This record gives sequence, structure tokens and C-alpha cells, in this order.
Amino acid sequence: MKAQQQILQLLGIARRADKIVSGEAQVIRQLPQRKLKLVFLATDATPTAAKKINDKCQFYQVIVDQSFKRNELSQAIGMARSVVALTDEGFTRKILSLLKNNQENRSTRENGE
Repeated sequence: MKAQQQILQLLGIARRADKIVSGEAQVIRQLPQRKLKLVFLATDATPTAAKKINDKCQFYQVIVDQSFKRNELSQAIGMARSVVALTDEGFTRKILSLLKNNQENRSTRENGE
């Protein structure tokens, strides 16, 4: 199974475990409380929303990932959203390791190794 598929499945599990915050307004509202560990921002999010989320996450030092489109995030969590954030450290660690492995594999293929 591809790392991206595993990440989307983990997002679905995290939602069922009530370990996510979704939607632009809710994520922005939760950032100052420093409970968010990782934010997924859809690659096709509006430029205004993307700038707002990126700026806030940079200020509060929260990692932002843009590996997925809105429809992929929405399907994973069962709601139409372009911003999804994890609140659980365990889910975050696992997803970050999958993201790192995915990027390493991608760069290896691009370099022809």
C-alpha cells in the first residue's frame, strides 16, 4: 500500500477517534491553544485560505503538509474540507514518518537511483 493511501486511512481513523479538527475557521480558532500537531492543507484550497493557514501555522510553529487535494482529504474524513488538523501526537508521529518515507522514495526515483 502506498504511503499516501496509508496517510488518508489514518486520517479517517483519527476522525473516528475524534483526534482531528477540520475546516478553516475551526483550525484557525484552535491554533492559539497549541493543541494542533499537524495541518493538512489541500493543494487546491483557495489562495486566501492557503495564505491564512500557512501564516498562522508558521506563527504558531505547526507543520503544514500539502500532499493532497481537497477531494482526497474530504473522502478520507467523510466531510468536505480543505483543511484538516491532527490533535493527537501518536497519529502525528506515524503520519510524519510516512510523509518522510514518501518524500525519500520520491527523491530517489527522481534522481534515477
